[in-house]
Amino acid sequence: VLQSSSFCSGVHSGPAITLDHAQQIQLYLFELEFPFIAQKALEFALFRTYGIPSISGLLMHTKQLSTKAHSSKRMIDTSVLMLEVIKNPPGSKRAVEALARTNFLHGLYGGRISNEDLLYTLSLFLLEPVRWIDRHEWRELTDVEVAAMGLFWMKVGEGMKIDYDVLPGAKSGWKDGLQFTRELEKWSDEYDERNMVPAESNKETADHTTALLLYAVPDAFKDAGRKVVSGLMDSRLRKAMLYPDPPALLQWLVDTGLATRKLVLRHLTLPRPFAWRKQIVADDVNAHGRIFKLIWDTEPW
Repeated sequence: VLQSSSFCSGVHSGPAITLDHAQQIQLYLFELEFPFIAQKALEFALFRTYGIPSISGLLMHTKQLSTKAHSSKRMIDTSVLMLEVIKNPPGSKRAVEALARTNFLHGLYGGRISNEDLLYTLSLFLLEPVRWIDRHEWRELTDVEVAAMGLFWMKVGEGMKIDYDVLPGAKSGWKDGLQFTRELEKWSDEYDERNMVPAESNKETADHTTALLLYAVPDAFKDAGRKVVSGLMDSRLRKAMLYPDPPALLQWLVDTGLATRKLVLRHLTLPRPFAWRKQIVADDVNAHGRIFKLIWDTEPW
């Protein structure tokens, strides 16, 4: 895929990468290269949006995260829809239907979701996997891989009718997905700094989501689990969600555990065979014609 897309050492040597190639590269990264961290990064991308009061406040007002049943169903629905877009070729029936369903659900809010909040959420689905992989995996992403992911999510945003006018390249055009990613990252960081402020609605959404993340953890260890979740946050997000800093020892254990995993994968493991790829969403629909996850997270939706 990389050879056929005419990239060489992260620099164009021919025609730009295609959207089909971009989707294939990202899917390879998510299912074969870095499935665990990529999945956690996508979950954390959604979690991070709850640090923005305009987003968390709307979710609480519409009761999307006010009960256990609502919060678990929203998390699974969002996960399935995004994974359908990621998993299936652009323009395929399943990818188009997933994007259309996403637009329909957003339309139910009657314009109460701002373009900036949509763009910020989109930015996290692109940027959080890049950041988590670079920080916690056995190697960093190449410019080619980041460019592929940037192109993919740029097209997803266009399909969602998200306005890119706040980005410099919106008028002049982007030469590739890497330029789009860098511009979006700069805007997203500035938006994050301006808007991620403490709010009770942030904490309520975070509490409901953390409970889902710790669904399978025994009650005796749930308090420690909440501290681990806090340890995975940066200080700005932690303050916005009104969460206390984790104990220094626990933070050290989290950081050391992730660093140890990185070294083991880099030096002591072989590449994952294609047959062992980690699929989250089934290739085929079930007997009722519904898309479903292969991994049961919480409630059996």
